[in-house]
Amino acid sequence: MANIAKSLPKSPSKAIERLIMKALEASGKEYQRIVEAGTFDVKPKEDQIKCAIYSSFREEEYLVQVEAATARHGKRCDLRIIGKAGDSIAIEIKTAWAGVNWNNKPIEQGSSWLKDVKKLSSLADFGTSAIVDRFFVLMVASQDDCDKILASQIEALKNCGATCLKETKKIGINNWNGLNRLTFYLFRIKLNCPAS
Repeated sequence: MANIAKSLPKSPSKAIERLIMKALEASGKEYQRIVEAGTFDVKPKEDQIKCAIYSSFREEEYLVQVEAATARHGKRCDLRIIGKAGDSIAIEIKTAWAGVNWNNKPIEQGSSWLKDVKKLSSLADFGTSAIVDRFFVLMVASQDDCDKILASQIEALKNCGATCLKETKKIGINNWNGLNRLTFYLFRIKLNCPAS
């Protein structure tokens, strides 16, 4: 891996957490600007977060692979960060919503997150490239205090081996189809989480 400038720090790494949080704060600001510029999207998309995390790690000279597969026809993760020694970090990203007059589907949303967390926890190494850390990013776009309806689903992630490292302050956005605030959660995922 001679073309990659940086080595990944040993897990758990506060430096890696800071890079991800920097990206989440940047994507929050981007969402604010998108609303101000005008958008026809129903709700904020996860690709905005993916792009921000990609950029954050590329600026630090890590190699970043999008939609990385562990083998031909194998499981994938949204982002794979590759260090100089060839080791990897796997990241999954989800967005959620909760608003008045929205079809909030808290059980379905929570099930989707749990599925991603379980997939991430059982993700095999990328060939000879060992996965040294696994992260799950959740962004909740909500209207006022409607995000409370997702609280039990967020709590369920912790019972599946996800450790909540950070919850950002709530970021206000102008009216995005009634949604007016964003909250980002960063979880570290244990290898082989128990089924719940």
